[in-house]
Amino acid sequence: MTATASTEPLVEAAWLSPGLPITAVGADDPSKAELSADCLRRADRIVVDSRALAAAHGDLARAGTDCRGLPELGQILVGSAPGREWHKEITVCKLIGLGVQDLAATEVALARLRDGGPRRKQTPATARDLLRPPTQ
Repeated sequence: MTATASTEPLVEAAWLSPGLPITAVGADDPSKAELSADCLRRADRIVVDSRALAAAHGDLARAGTDCRGLPELGQILVGSAPGREWHKEITVCKLIGLGVQDLAATEVALARLRDGGPRRKQTPATARDLLRPPTQ
């Protein structure tokens, strides 16, 4: 897990071992990077929260990665794109930050703070889930 404001890559490909999951959340503008280009090339699977944002900001943009075919995290959560398919895959989940995901997390946290538990029987996984009325 990386969550820094680094302007230079911190994670090198040589440090990666089979089956390693990487979640990188710190490089969220064009000047930042946490993962080296070699690290990204070594990954078996890269997932982003937004292809458009990943193409313009942070690690993937600096490495010149074509983000058009990368699955988005929301697609994996709803089952329209595969997640990890093999236990030895090196995976990178590159998150730039989406307000709608922050809003969903905030709604769940506030509900738990207000009444000691979630208002929904199932935690919302996508923005679409927030549009459905909560189940009692």
